[in-house]
This record gives sequence, structure tokens and C-alpha cells, in this order.
Amino acid sequence: MPYEVFYKIESSQYNEGFFLQEYKENFFLVAGGESREGTNYKKWAYPQTKDRKPNGTAIPVSVKLGRRPEAIEKLQSVLKELRAEGY
Repeated sequence: MPYEVFYKIESSQYNEGFFLQEYKENFFLVAGGESREGTNYKKWAYPQTKDRKPNGTAIPVSVKLGRRPEAIEKLQSVLKELRAEGY
């Protein structure tokens, strides 16, 4: 069963957040939000083709982190940067 959890950004006035999602053994951070009714949703976009025209298929706005060990390593690096003094 695919893994997916939503993290709401409490300080966002627009109920923004992100999902941590597993898809085909890779982990992604996916942009999303929470509706007024409390339903979580993903933000979607149409990627451009080589001639800069929108492709016909929408995909979630996401960042690929890689397989589990690589995703953990990358997120630990991000945490280290966020905790650093004088970034």
C-alpha cells in the first residue's frame, strides 16, 4: 500500500502544506493544501515540452527525494542546514 501523509503549515494563511509520498519505491515532497472543509489536496501542473508548450498530462508539483535511504540522507542534510547558525 502506498505511503502518504499530509503536513499542514500552521503559519500559512492559505492552509498550505505538503505531502510526504511514496510512489514506485521513491519518496517525494508534494505541494498541497487543506480546503475549508478539511480535505487535503495536491497542487498539479502541466510540465512543458521541448517547445515550451504545456504537456497534455498534469502531474503533482513535487520534489523527488529518491529511495528511502537516499531520502533520509537528503532530509537530514536539509535539517542540518535549517539548524545552522548564520545561514
